[in-house]
Amino acid sequence: MNIIVHYCGLTKRAIWDQLVEAKLRKLQNLAAIATARVTLEWRHGVKPAFRVLTQLEVPGPDFHAE
Repeated sequence: MNIIVHYCGLTKRAIWDQLVEAKLRKLQNLAAIATARVTLEWRHGVKPAFRVLTQLEVPGPDFHAE
């Protein structure tokens, strides 16, 4: 699995990379993940202030979930 993590408004931390990887490894039991693009975002003055956006590439037909 290829994991790409982007940070918006945050400083990159190894612990966040490790947490993202651990959570994605658990998801990989449900579906084979080829690539995961994850954005960790801190939004000043907005509640909730933190947001995680994830796009997963999996083999097979396309499906969409929110």
